[in-house]
Amino acid sequence: KKKQKKIFSDHMSLIRSGTDLIENVSSDIFTQDMSTANFPLNISLCGERFKLKSVKGLTCIKATAVKELDLSNNLLETLDGVGHLQTLRKLTCSSNRISRLSVSIDDPTAVVRCSRLTHLDLSNNLLTTFPDVSELVQLQILNLNSNKISSLQSEGWKNLVNCTKLTNLSVAYNLLNLTQSSADIVKSTLNSLTRLSVLQFEGNPFWQDSEDIRCFFISINPKLTLLGETKVSAKERVQGRSIGGSLPSANGKQESLKKESESSSEEDDQLDPSQRVSDFMNGREDKIIVNPNKRKSTDKKKVLNN
Repeated sequence: KKKQKKIFSDHMSLIRSGTDLIENVSSDIFTQDMSTANFPLNISLCGERFKLKSVKGLTCIKATAVKELDLSNNLLETLDGVGHLQTLRKLTCSSNRISRLSVSIDDPTAVVRCSRLTHLDLSNNLLTTFPDVSELVQLQILNLNSNKISSLQSEGWKNLVNCTKLTNLSVAYNLLNLTQSSADIVKSTLNSLTRLSVLQFEGNPFWQDSEDIRCFFISINPKLTLLGETKVSAKERVQGRSIGGSLPSANGKQESLKKESESSSEEDDQLDPSQRVSDFMNGREDKIIVNPNKRKSTDKKKVLNN
């Protein structure tokens, strides 16, 4: 095993010390010994010296040999060849030119064949649709930041419900708009991700780091600890429960406000409804809650004084 590690280390050192840019990972990089290697490998092929355009040569490595693979900062348009590494746990492919992922489980080179993958980073690429990673049921961290994804109504987003172990989902700095018609789809998917603790949507056209947008997502996933770039506060959790997962309408008012008003009419019967809406949307809800017991006590004092 020590000999095999040294062989691999020598080859990688030779690559890094070269002056010419390598456009492809080919089987020439790896010796025959690598095809029978049994020890876990963490391979890094990132950086300015590589500028890889293809990684099909990775198929010469034994399928059970690699646990982590870093292909960031290259010129890759696809990840054909990676699917061969079926024991892969962490795959980093940020800052490439990837515009699609093969989603066919029958494709021996498709990433979705890496069934043990727990960490997938595809940030800063050219993806235009949400990739279908539903076969990656062990996935815990998915980073799709800084792409060109424009919709959350695709099959890829809907099929994310299969990734029930997901804890971190980042889709920041894309081209997403959240409409009333897509809100139910978004809610349905996020409802299935019960372990989700980090959710990032900042930098999209719909995103405003405002109370109503934040409460919408918190109401769907009460276990969130980080939303956008800000930690979720105890106050936001309470407000999230109160709105019942309704998307803020275009004029900024919660669609669930009417239901909430009806359920608390006994407490708010002396409040001006328009003032209540204004206060709610300006984050002053805590200032307009009236204790009904205190009100009754005050009324009794007035009777006695009279």
